[in-house]
Amino acid sequence: MSSYTFKVSVNPKTVIDVTFQRVGQGVKIGDSFSYYGEDHAHPWGYMQHLFWPRCKVSGTLIANEHEFPATGLGMYVHAIQGMKPHHAACRWNFGNFQGPKMSAVMMEFTTPPSYGSQVVNIGAIVNEDGTLVAGTTENAAIHSTTEKDTETGWDKPTSLELSWMGVTKDDVQITAATESELKNLVERVDVLAEIPTVVKAFIAGVAGTRPYIYQVPSSSNDVKETNLLAL
Repeated sequence: MSSYTFKVSVNPKTVIDVTFQRVGQGVKIGDSFSYYGEDHAHPWGYMQHLFWPRCKVSGTLIANEHEFPATGLGMYVHAIQGMKPHHAACRWNFGNFQGPKMSAVMMEFTTPPSYGSQVVNIGAIVNEDGTLVAGTTENAAIHSTTEKDTETGWDKPTSLELSWMGVTKDDVQITAATESELKNLVERVDVLAEIPTVVKAFIAGVAGTRPYIYQVPSSSNDVKETNLLAL
């Protein structure tokens, strides 16, 4: 398998037809699983993540009867969540840098307090031909500045620092970093929007779960500093 095509037709005015064509290698860290439980051989929960860090994207998007080309570079992640989401993590950060010569992707999650609020961060850096430079686990996603979102109560990031650290197959230590302003909020996704309000309130009160996803792109004008592959 070297490509995935996503076709969604909510109605005639909203149609998505996009293909992700893998460039070079796919990446997994370890056996690609994060296990939950005291017995590694018999975990009570798990997550799995497999990455295509660099993909050629092609296709079209139709919105309000206007067609837009969907072309360029992107990443794809195959994710399986074998547990209830509020047990898996209480916070996520995703980073996706696509440049003409290199791609760097990152996924970070923080476990719930019942699992010690542990931060797990995995990532990968690949060259323009998709050749793996390094799989990385010593990474960080830092919300440099934030502001209160009055609608959700969360402190949403207004600037973001991403850093990767790893070792190549030739045992060369590498680091990569980028710093961006997050000026243009594309969408704030209420993950529990489709369930009844009373159930949503119950979940928030009992499990402390009020999940929102902030989708914010960074243009080249928003990137303060990019230092990829400082050996």
